[in-house]
Amino acid sequence: MDPHMVHIRVVHGDVKIFPLEGLCFLRRHRKPTLCIQVNSAFVVYCTVGMHGSKTESTVWRKRQGQKVWELLSAMYPHAKIALQYTNPWELVVAVILSAQTTDKKVNEVTVSLFRKYKTIEDYVRVDPKEFQSDIKQIGFYKSKTQHILAAAKIVQEKYRGIVPKTMEDLTRLPGIARKSANIILGVVYGRVEGIAVDTHVARISQRLRLVPPLALRGKMKRTFVRSGVEILDYIKDANTETIERELMKVLPKYIWFDFTYRVIDHGRALCKAIRPACLACPLKTICPASRVEQT
Repeated sequence: MDPHMVHIRVVHGDVKIFPLEGLCFLRRHRKPTLCIQVNSAFVVYCTVGMHGSKTESTVWRKRQGQKVWELLSAMYPHAKIALQYTNPWELVVAVILSAQTTDKKVNEVTVSLFRKYKTIEDYVRVDPKEFQSDIKQIGFYKSKTQHILAAAKIVQEKYRGIVPKTMEDLTRLPGIARKSANIILGVVYGRVEGIAVDTHVARISQRLRLVPPLALRGKMKRTFVRSGVEILDYIKDANTETIERELMKVLPKYIWFDFTYRVIDHGRALCKAIRPACLACPLKTICPASRVEQT
């Protein structure tokens, strides 16, 4: 190979050859853009397109999704929801409490909470200040108290104490957005209408390019350096509903429910936000964001 040329693979696109001098990645551009400085005399900006057309890009992501699914299935065959509950309403409570809080902490609090509040009527009757005291170990406990008690009243009065069975009705409950509704529908009723996108799913789906980060909006870009090149890792504040829609395009519906929990387990075990354990990861050979040097 010409020592003055370098091969650059942009996300999952074609291999392009560019002059080595002054090569850098411009973070301010949403599209893959390379800055090539020739002999320190002038700078040429060129936008490098993704591999083929939009359709071909989707085809690549579908193939990637199948590889990822097979590997994750082998690694985490028994992945399931970590929140503990004994009935549908308790799951609603646990899901609301889990926002920006670890499942481990939620489970620690709900052990005594569910022992004290046995029926939905108990939540309707309780004084808000007393309930706040019961969950004060949880972050944002005041707003979560408002959401849980208001949701209890709606479920009791409008749905006769039965947790709603549709996405539309569930997302009308305070504290329940689409991610939470996907979890409740899938776990309680076996209904799969989408993919629950939590922080692990959002991060890992971008790293594996099942969802191309450059197609997402967000200001909190995370990058890392591999072989002297700055690489976009993922966008931390990307819209989760956009990520869900992109995943639904490339993953078959029959894996949507289990996909979430296998990715979550992978995020907890290896693919952490900071210092992911790429050397130990079986997905490192197919992960564009792997820290392992590519050969």
